[in-house]
Amino acid sequence: MLGLMELDTAAGRARLVAVNEMGITLFDLTVTRSGQTLNSVLPQLARYPRLAEGVAASVRRIFLAPLPAAGDRLSSSATSCVLERPWEGGTLRFTFGGAAPRLRQTRVAGTTDEWQVDYYQYRRQAGTSYPAGIVLADARAGYRLTLWLDNVRRIK
Repeated sequence: MLGLMELDTAAGRARLVAVNEMGITLFDLTVTRSGQTLNSVLPQLARYPRLAEGVAASVRRIFLAPLPAAGDRLSSSATSCVLERPWEGGTLRFTFGGAAPRLRQTRVAGTTDEWQVDYYQYRRQAGTSYPAGIVLADARAGYRLTLWLDNVRRIK
């Protein structure tokens, strides 16, 4: 499966279109920080009513929310800086590191959620820095999602 995504971080919105190897659209999904809209879906996939919800939760965690906040507690070491705050019965942690400090991990550990997103191999393209490799692991739901970003373009 291949995906094309338009991401607008300022508006807190992403649109994801997934296609198979023959170019047939599997689904078209718009994700916001607080919800999702399934614009279209292949009839065979419509049998899975929580598909859009699951994909949207993953896109949201990786690209849209949660985000660091002004009130987060800061701690640092020689190799990293961590922003942390209470989150839905647990802890939310953002870890930044590297020569040019970049987001390396977002992690939630609590009573209802336990997941983390790791960001790897930062590249520079189209006037921005982005992670070429992203891994989302959800311990409660029991899945691991690996994304490889091949191309990034700034859309005006």
